[in-house]
Amino acid sequence: MAIELEQFAYDAKVLDLQAFIQRHGDAFIVRSSADGQLTSQEWSADETKPSYMMSTIHATPRMNYKGDKKSTSMFSVYLVRKTHRLRHGIGITVGRKGERDIVIADTTVSALHAVIDRKDGEFFMSDKASRNGTLINSDRLEPGKAVVVPESATLQFGRVRMSWMRVAEFLDFVNTMM
Repeated sequence: MAIELEQFAYDAKVLDLQAFIQRHGDAFIVRSSADGQLTSQEWSADETKPSYMMSTIHATPRMNYKGDKKSTSMFSVYLVRKTHRLRHGIGITVGRKGERDIVIADTTVSALHAVIDRKDGEFFMSDKASRNGTLINSDRLEPGKAVVVPESATLQFGRVRMSWMRVAEFLDFVNTMM
């Protein structure tokens, strides 16, 4: 389930790093409503590798302003953690269906689109033969092959683009946006 960015503001200010990790985890996927969907023109240009170069959301956020106050409700945050135990032995599932750990409600996202695993402090992602593919930093993943998710990566599930953030980067992002 996606959580609005504002929900992390208080904890980011009052909790120390370990307490924040204990409560929310140490990896996050952030989606901007302004940047989170490819247009049909971008999508149809090249389905295997979009021609645009997308900077990560946190590097160039598009912010709305209401008076002098920043509006951050356009950012949705997904905690990278196991929430459903339906598929024992499989990692953190990403997909369109409600029984996934990370649910992305978009028709270009497959029911079970990708899986994120963690080993020795690193995160790995593999595409689960999704119809529209999974990309990390514009590189299409080969179905079933696990790839390390690098720091500050841009992820794409179908047409949906998101930013990958570890905890320190996420806290900086929250504090900058609030």
